[in-house]
Amino acid sequence: LDHGIAHSTYPQPTIALPNRYVVALHGTSRVDKEWSETHWQTLISTLAQHGISTLLPWGNSREQARAQRLAHTSPSVQVLPRSRLGELAAILQQSVGVIGMDTGLMHIAAALDKPGLALYPVTEPALTGVQGNSASSNKLDNISGIETQDAEAVTRRLLALVAG
Repeated sequence: LDHGIAHSTYPQPTIALPNRYVVALHGTSRVDKEWSETHWQTLISTLAQHGISTLLPWGNSREQARAQRLAHTSPSVQVLPRSRLGELAAILQQSVGVIGMDTGLMHIAAALDKPGLALYPVTEPALTGVQGNSASSNKLDNISGIETQDAEAVTRRLLALVAG
């Protein structure tokens, strides 16, 4: 499966980006699909301990407010300005990995062959889960149900994927 965008060139973001970062796609279309802010805080803290910054995009005022709250938990967090899809693709493309909820941006990350985790707390990834360009190069896993609720285990799994 080749989505045709993994090797495309996107406009460079106009903001300064950290050397090593994970994009955390915390927004989603429904409240019941969200990961708790304490889970995000666990992830952010552990990534920072490994020298990895966390970038938080947002698409609406609710997501922006959550991103700002999370940014207050660690200096390693950068809240992105409102971004166009091409800018987000460039930011995703330059990341060491991605983690996110059941959202369309996770499918873009998969098409870009980024390593990471797609979290499906209440939906079934067999129906709408992310799928990368190739089984051999893509290290993007779907996690669903109760497995998504252990933030430390999720974080360890993400670190294992982005370490390689």
